[in-house]
Amino acid sequence: YMHLNKQQQQIFREIRNIICEALEKDPRSVWVDTRLQEDLGLEGDALEEFMQTYAEALRVDISQFRMADYAKENNAIDLGYLSFLMSLFGNAKYVRPLTVKLLVQAAERGKFSPVLY
Repeated sequence: YMHLNKQQQQIFREIRNIICEALEKDPRSVWVDTRLQEDLGLEGDALEEFMQTYAEALRVDISQFRMADYAKENNAIDLGYLSFLMSLFGNAKYVRPLTVKLLVQAAERGKFSPVLY
């Protein structure tokens, strides 16, 4: 949190408030490096609904957000980097981590851009 500039800190607080309200979480449990899927359990429809709420509240263009990149499908497993390596060989789907920090950066730009690995 301390490594964010003042504008980013304000955006972070707004995002944290949206998360805490939507998921009934304690604000102390949401940090910049919090992962929406793994740490907060946001998947599927809940993740898509959250992204819509986030986009509307912070006026972020999420037209480039592709759910398929951030959600498990067909019982895909997520083993972090191992999952990424396995995806190179076609054995598992790599699920990109969606962190609060990525949301802060997108809100600052006004547009969500996919992270390229």
